[in-house]
Amino acid sequence: MTGHCPACNNSYSNAWKLKTCVKCGYEIGSKYVPRTTNKKRELKWPESVLVVDSQLVRIYLVKLDHRSNRVFVLKDNTSVVCHHEKCKGSRAVHMASAVPFSCARIAAIEKSSEPLSAIVLIVEDI
Repeated sequence: MTGHCPACNNSYSNAWKLKTCVKCGYEIGSKYVPRTTNKKRELKWPESVLVVDSQLVRIYLVKLDHRSNRVFVLKDNTSVVCHHEKCKGSRAVHMASAVPFSCARIAAIEKSSEPLSAIVLIVEDI
């Protein structure tokens, strides 16, 4: 696409009309406005959030991957259980042994975020 300056007849080839002529400085007046930002706004989600906090059990929602897939991790007074598919086989082996079960998602609950608001459940509520 080519255009011409009305003042000096200088030709320019551009997909968009230039703001000013490069030869004489005449204001041609472009309508093209370049983007100021290219990136989408990234939201910061916590790796782990406490979902249920009762006298019997604490339930956490733990992030699995960059797509915000999450899995539940249950923690009571004696054990911690991760409900991820990859942990099921390992968890079964560890239940029979004296070695406590651990995975990356269980480690993530140690630095979990508290919710903005919480309701404390007691046994009578359940």
